Amino acid sequence: MNPILSDYLAICSSFREDGLSKSERKQRHTMLSEWEKKEYDNEHITIGEIRDFWTKHSKICWNNQFINK
Repeated sequence: MNPILSDYLAICSSFREDGLSKSERKQRHTMLSEWEKKEYDNEHITIGEIRDFWTKHSKICWNNQFINK
């Protein structure tokens, strides 16, 4: 799996799917902000990889940080 996607999945998987407390949402946001800023060595994601990732992991959080990255 592409490192960008696997890092995103690792962050999102470390939190439950719904009902996060305010502190948990802040923690997840901080982690995702760091992920968004991280430079990957010329890694590119194809549309097919994104589509497959969304299909396989449809229950995780999709947010602006993912879309921006």
